[in-house]
Amino acid sequence: MAAFILAWPWKSYGSEADSVREFQEETVFEKQGVYDFLNRLYVIILGRNPDAEGMRAWYEQWLIQLQAGVSREAVCKGFINSEEFKNLCGRYGIRPGTIENNENSRQIVLIDQFVERMYVTALGRTSDSVGKEQWKAQLIQGSATGAQIVQGFIFSEECVNKNLSDEAYVDLLYRALFDRQADDEGKASWLDLLNRGMTRNFVCCGFINSQEFAALCERYEIIRGSAASGQIRDVNQALTLWVYDLYASALGRPCSVLEQENALNLLINRKISGNNFVKSIFLSAEYQARQCSNEDFLGCIYTFILQKDMSGEDFSGLIQRLAGGAGRDVILGECLRMPEFASRCQNLGIICEDAAIEIPDSNPLQVFNAWSSVSPQALNRIQSAVNDFSVAGYDVGFVMVDLHTGQGISYNSQKEFYSASTIKGPYVVCLNEMIPSSVSAWGNTMRQTIMVSSNEGYASLRATFGSALFRQWVSEAGCTSVDTSRNYPGLTPKELAQMWIKCYGFFTGGQENSQWCAQLFTNTLQSSILNTLGGTYTTYSKAGWIGAGGYMTVQNDAGIVMKPDHPYVIVIMSGAYGRLDLLSNLVSALDSAHSELVM
Repeated sequence: MAAFILAWPWKSYGSEADSVREFQEETVFEKQGVYDFLNRLYVIILGRNPDAEGMRAWYEQWLIQLQAGVSREAVCKGFINSEEFKNLCGRYGIRPGTIENNENSRQIVLIDQFVERMYVTALGRTSDSVGKEQWKAQLIQGSATGAQIVQGFIFSEECVNKNLSDEAYVDLLYRALFDRQADDEGKASWLDLLNRGMTRNFVCCGFINSQEFAALCERYEIIRGSAASGQIRDVNQALTLWVYDLYASALGRPCSVLEQENALNLLINRKISGNNFVKSIFLSAEYQARQCSNEDFLGCIYTFILQKDMSGEDFSGLIQRLAGGAGRDVILGECLRMPEFASRCQNLGIICEDAAIEIPDSNPLQVFNAWSSVSPQALNRIQSAVNDFSVAGYDVGFVMVDLHTGQGISYNSQKEFYSASTIKGPYVVCLNEMIPSSVSAWGNTMRQTIMVSSNEGYASLRATFGSALFRQWVSEAGCTSVDTSRNYPGLTPKELAQMWIKCYGFFTGGQENSQWCAQLFTNTLQSSILNTLGGTYTTYSKAGWIGAGGYMTVQNDAGIVMKPDHPYVIVIMSGAYGRLDLLSNLVSALDSAHSELVM
C-alpha cells in the first residue's frame, strides 16, 4: 500500500477514500479486466494480494457482483467500508472516508440471477446481454414487477413459437415460477382447466398469484405484483367450465373455442338468458340427431342442469309423461322453471329469464337499447327502403327488436294502422295459451284462420270465444289501449310487436299446445317475412292485407325470425296494399341491421 501510494502521482485529498476514487476513475483502470481489477483493488486498497480465504469468499463475492452488473465504484466502496481497510488507515493515522454510491449491490445480484433463470427456464437458453440488461433495468428501477417480467417471457414470441403442448406448458410454469417439478395432482388440475376452456394466460396468472411464486420473489427480493386475464374465457371461470360441460354432457362432444367464446359473450353480456341458452342446446338439430332416450334426455337435465336427484317421484313422473307423448320442449320448459335452475343461474352470474323488453315511442328512424352500433351503411339501407314507400305514396311504420337483448330499430312505432288479418295471429295464440282444451274442437278452424287467413274461421272463433280473454291477454302484453271488442282493431307497430313478444314466450315456454301452435305460423300467405327469410331461418308470421280504400288499405306483416342465438320480432305496417316488394326490401334491410346489432 505504502509503496503504491509513493509511486502514484497523488494530489492532496481529504481522505484515503478520495485517493482511491480518483484512481478508479482513471481510464487505464476502467479498461482493466474483471480479474485484474479485483487483484489491483486488493493491492491498492488492502495493501496485499488476495489470500486463499479471500479467493474462496470475498473474491468470489466481488466477482459475482461485477458480473451481475454492479459498478466498479460500488465494489470499491465495499473494499473501503471493510474493517480491514479501516484498520489499515488507522495504522497510518489517516481518515478512511467513504465513496458515495447508492447502488444496492445485493439487489442487483439477485435481480440478475432472477432474470437469468427466466431465460433458462422459459426460453431454454442463457441470456443475451442486451435483452438481459433491459429486463434487469425494469426491475431495478421499479417499473416492472416479477409478475410482469414472467408474462413478458412466457408470452414472448420466442416462447410462444416453441408450440408447447399443454403438458409441457404447465411443466414450464412449475420450473419457472415454483422452481420445482410439477406434482401429479396439481398438474392434473391445471391441465383439466386448459382442456375445458380456460386460457394459458389464466393458468399463468394462477401461478403468478400463488404463495409459491410470492416466496420465489421474496427470495430474489423483488416485488411479486399480480396478474389477471381479461380474455372472455377467463372472466368467469365457473361459467366457462359450465358451457364446456354442457356441450360435453348434452351433445357428447367438446365445444370449439369459437362456440365457447360466442356463448360466453352472450351470457356474460346478458344478451341471452340461461333459459334460452339451454334450450338452444337441447332443442337443436344436433341434439335431436343423437336420438337420446327419454331417460338420457331427462337424466342430463337433472344431473347437469338442475343438479337434482333422479330418484324422486318428480323424475319418474316426467319420464312417464314423456313416454305418454309429452313433447321434450314442454318438459324442458317445466324443468327450467324449477327453483334449482334459477339458483344455478344466480350462482353462475347469468340471468335466468330474459328481461321485459321496452320498445320506445318513435317517429324518426331510431336505434334503441343498443349495445352494439349499426353502421351508417345499414341505416342508410333502411332509410332508403322507407323512402321507397314514401315515393310511392304510402305510409309505413315498423319495429324490429331482438328477443334476447332488447336491442332494436323502429320507425313510426306509434302510428296507427288498420290491423286487417294480422290480428288473427295474436288471437289464435291467446286461445291456445289461455284455453288449451279449445284445440281439440277448434284446431282445424285455427289452422285455416292462420295458414290461409280464413275470415270465416276467424269470425267463428270470435263468435265462440269473444273478446274478454283476448283483452286480458293483450293487456298482459302491455297493450292497454287496444279496442279488443273490434274484430279488426287499429294497431300501432309497437303494440303489435308487444303482442308478438308475448307469442314468442308462449312458443318457447314448453306449455301445452305451444309447439303445435307455433307450427301454424311457419307457412302463411302473403308474408314478406317468410318469403324473404324463410329459406334461411325458421319464421313464424301472419300477414294482413286489404284494399278497401282509405284507412282500410293496408299491407301488414308481423312475426318472429328464429335466427340462431338471436331470434327477433319484426312488425311492418303500411298502406302499401299489394306491394310485397316494398315490404320484402325493408325486411331484408332490417335483417342485415339486426346482424350488426348482435354481432
